[in-house]
Amino acid sequence: QIGLQSREGWLGEFARLAETFAAKEEKSARVVFSLLAKQRDPWELIWEDTASLLRLGSNPGLVAGYATLQHADLLAPHAAAIAARAAKLERYAPGILVAVDGYLDAIEPHLDQILERLDEIEPHLPFVLKNLETFAPHCGALLKHIDALLLYADDGGKYLEPLLPYIPRFAPLLDSLGPHLALLRPHMRQVLPHLPVIAPCAHRYVAQLVVSANADILLHYFGWVLRIPWFGGFALRLPFMPRLAAFFARRLPRRPVRGRTCYYRCDWEGCDVTAYTSELLYGNTDARCSDLWQESYRRKRTRIRSTA
Repeated sequence: QIGLQSREGWLGEFARLAETFAAKEEKSARVVFSLLAKQRDPWELIWEDTASLLRLGSNPGLVAGYATLQHADLLAPHAAAIAARAAKLERYAPGILVAVDGYLDAIEPHLDQILERLDEIEPHLPFVLKNLETFAPHCGALLKHIDALLLYADDGGKYLEPLLPYIPRFAPLLDSLGPHLALLRPHMRQVLPHLPVIAPCAHRYVAQLVVSANADILLHYFGWVLRIPWFGGFALRLPFMPRLAAFFARRLPRRPVRGRTCYYRCDWEGCDVTAYTSELLYGNTDARCSDLWQESYRRKRTRIRSTA
C-alpha cells in the first residue's frame, strides 16, 4: 500500500489490463525501432516483412492454427515486434505453431527479447523448437546469459544434444555460475564425460573460477577419481574440496597437459562475451584467481579504471 486507492470492479480491471498491454506494446515498439536503426535501408526491411506477412496471411490453415493456439491472446501486445521479424520467421512458422502450443504462457514474457536476439538464435532455432519442453520453463534465465551460452553452440552444435539434459539443473543456477561459462568452454571435451558426477556438486565451486579455467589440468591428474563409482561424487562434496581444487589448479604442472601453451594466461575481463557475467561476479564475490589475474577482481577493476 502506497496511499493510492485501489481500483475495484470491472473498470479497475480494465484499466490494469490496458496499462499492462501498453507497457508490453512499448517494449515491442522498441524492438522495431532497434531493428530499423541497424538497417542500412529500413524500407527494404519493411518491404521484406510486409511480403512475408502477406504470404503467411494467404495460408488459411496457418492463420487458423495460430488463432486457436492456447493463450494466443498473449501475442497481441507483441504484434509489432513479430511483424518486424516476419521475414526471418516465415520459414519457421509451421514449426513454431506446433512447438509453442502449451508453452506460450512461459515464453510470452520474454518474447520481445527473443525477437531482438533472433539473429543469434536463428541458426539454432530448429534445435530449440524440437526441445522446447526443456527450454521453455527456463527461458528467462537462459536469455539472461545467452551470450555466454552461445559459445557452447559452436563447432556445429556438437555439444547441444549432450548438454540438453542438464538445462533443468543448471538454468536456475546461472546467475551464480554464469562467470564460469566462458572459462569452462575450452575444456568441454575433457569435462563432458565427467559431467554426470560434476553437475550435482557444481554450485559448491561458484567462488573458485580458477577451477573452471584450469579444468583440463585438474581432470588430467584427477579424472580417474571421478570414474570410481560413488567415490567421485563423495570427493567433490567434501567441504574443503573447492579450495583444495583451486590450490591444485594453481600448482600442478601444466606442460604435460597444454604443451607449449602451458604459460598462456587468459585475461578474460576484457572479453565482450563475459562482460555481463564479470559484472555479476563483481557484485556477488570478490573472487581471486591467482593464475588468471594474480590479484583480486575488485583491486584489478579499480586499477584498470584509474589508468583508463
